Amino acid sequence: MKRFSRVSFANYNFVFLKTIFKAFTPLAMNGFYRDLSTLFAASPGDIFLIDAYLSEEVFNLYVEKAPGSARVQILTNRVGSNVEVVARKFAATRQLGLRATTGIHDRVVFFGDRCWVIGQSIKDAAAKKPTYMIELEDPLLTPARSVYESLWSRARVIL
Repeated sequence: MKRFSRVSFANYNFVFLKTIFKAFTPLAMNGFYRDLSTLFAASPGDIFLIDAYLSEEVFNLYVEKAPGSARVQILTNRVGSNVEVVARKFAATRQLGLRATTGIHDRVVFFGDRCWVIGQSIKDAAAKKPTYMIELEDPLLTPARSVYESLWSRARVIL
């Protein structure tokens, strides 16, 4: 499977084969956006986003940047009417799945065979409180993926 070689994060370059971790201070929304959108844009494969507090902004700020060949699956707690409308528009032009379950709390994003855990809901990340992004590696990565794939398979299908 193809991996990224380098990714630029808020004026820092990281070799992508090493663990990436970053802390964001309050009011560092732009840095958080820049870093997460870079991961979406450079994804080497399918994307699986887990965020209990999904907002329509996630589609415009992040999903839109994902490669057109990437299947995007989104697992959330509740789907508001605006979120569903925007998701349906995106699903008309790309592979997009949206499901809902009350069984999630953490914010997690899988990019191909890589995974990041995010401290706050993506819609509020680094707005008023500090947050972080930490890459999971095995021995945590494989069981984490299994847990979320199991939740996905049992979740209520929206799209």
